[in-house]
Amino acid sequence: MPISFREEMSDRDRDAIHYGEVTKCDGQMVTAGMIGYIAVVTGIGDTIEAARESSYGVVRKIVIPNARYRNDIGERLMHKDLDTLKRLGWFAE
Repeated sequence: MPISFREEMSDRDRDAIHYGEVTKCDGQMVTAGMIGYIAVVTGIGDTIEAARESSYGVVRKIVIPNARYRNDIGERLMHKDLDTLKRLGWFAE
C-alpha cells in the first residue's frame, strides 16, 4: 500500500517516525513485508498525556489505506502503572 502524508511534516515529525517494513517503489514509499509492522511513532512532552498527543498528532498526518494503529498507548501507564512505578522508586514524585 502507498504511504502518503496529509500535510507538511516538520523535522520533529519526521524524527518521531521509526519505519519498519517499508520500501520505495518508483519513488513512492510503500508498505513491504509480511508482518504488518509499518512504523512506530514516538512523542515527546512534559507529561505522558502531552507525549501521547504529540505522537498521535504525527500519526494523523500519515495516510496508509486500510492501516490500523493502537489508540490506547500510554493509557495503562497513566491510569495504573505510573503509581506503581513511583511507589517502587522508579519515578520521582
